[in-house]
Amino acid sequence: MVGGKWTSFRAFSEQVTDRTLAFQGLPRKFDTRSLPIEAGKDTPALKTDPNYTPTEIAKMAKREKIVHLDDLILRRTLLAYLGQLTRPMIEDLANTLGESLGWDDAQKKAEVRRTLGILADRHGVRL
Repeated sequence: MVGGKWTSFRAFSEQVTDRTLAFQGLPRKFDTRSLPIEAGKDTPALKTDPNYTPTEIAKMAKREKIVHLDDLILRRTLLAYLGQLTRPMIEDLANTLGESLGWDDAQKKAEVRRTLGILADRHGVRL
């Protein structure tokens, strides 16, 4: 696999490993779900500022056709990659993205729940 963020890379790698082990009839001995993702500490060339402006988020939403909060967090920013996510940050991003996409409060809350679920289930990140 070339490129991508570590959260996506980890989930993809685990899926490939599961299929390979199943094909070979072998059991899984280890997994990475309980290991934290702490990338980015040795990569100063990457943008590490988690403060995306509402204008930046609105432009990303339009230009990159974002439809879900997890898409913004996991694929359009470095926040998950750098291990900088917090629950309040996710809620703030849901509000900002939701304003750009016309979400009501119920949709914003649903997107936060969806994102937190994906982070926990696929990446072992619980906030």
